[in-house]
Amino acid sequence: MDGVLLYTCCPLSHPHSTVRFLMNDLPLYFALTFLTILSPGAGVLFTVTSALRSGFQDAWQAPLGNVLASACVAVACAAGIGAILTASPLIFSIVQGLSALVLLYLAWRSWHAPANGFASLADPAAAVHHPSAPPAKRPHGASLFTSAFLLQLTNPMLYVFQVSFLPQFITPSDPYVPQAALLIAIFAGNGIVIHFAYSYAAAWARKFLASPRAAQLINRISALLFCCFGVSVLLKALIGS
Repeated sequence: MDGVLLYTCCPLSHPHSTVRFLMNDLPLYFALTFLTILSPGAGVLFTVTSALRSGFQDAWQAPLGNVLASACVAVACAAGIGAILTASPLIFSIVQGLSALVLLYLAWRSWHAPANGFASLADPAAAVHHPSAPPAKRPHGASLFTSAFLLQLTNPMLYVFQVSFLPQFITPSDPYVPQAALLIAIFAGNGIVIHFAYSYAAAWARKFLASPRAAQLINRISALLFCCFGVSVLLKALIGS
C-alpha cells in the first residue's frame, strides 16, 4: 500500500530522467504487458467463446468490456485503491468470492448453451444442413459486454498484478500522474490489440465449426475451463479467509 501511495506525492524531476524512463523502461513494460495479456486466461477465454457464438457483428463487445474493466482496475490501483484492497484480507476475499461467482455463472451458461452450429448463428439458412439443431440464437451484444466487464472488474489477480507491477516502472523523481497515465494507456492499448485480434480470429474460425457437435464440444470445454478458474479462485478465497 505504501509503495503505491508514495509515488502519488513525488516532486518534479530533471527532464533527463524522463528521457531515460522513455528509452529504457517503456519497451520492457510494453513487452511484459503484451505477453501477460496474450497468455490465455479467463478474459481471453470469454473473448474467444463469445466471438464464436456471436460472429463478426458483435465480436467487438467482449474485447471492449475486457479492456475497459482492465483500464478501470489499473486506474484504481494507480490511485492507491488497489493497494488498499489487496492489503485487506476481508475485502480481497470478497472480491475473490465475487470473481468466483462470475466465473461459475459463465461456466453454467456455457454448459447449458444450445448446441447450435456456429454457422447457423450468422446465417439461419445454414441450419438447413443440420435440421436436428435447435433454433439459432446469437448472444446479445450488451450481455457480452456486461459479462466481460464484470469478469475483469472482479478479477483479483488483475489487482495484484497492477499493484505489484505498475510501481516498478514509475520513476519516483518524476511527476507521477503523467507516468501512470502513459503506462495505463500502453496496458489498455495492448489489451485492445490482443483481445480484438483474438475475437475476430475466433469469429473468422467459426465457419470451420459449422456442426452442432463441434459447437457443443466448445461449449462444454469452455464451461469446464470457466469452472476450473472459478473453483480455483474460490479455494484461494476460502484458504485466505
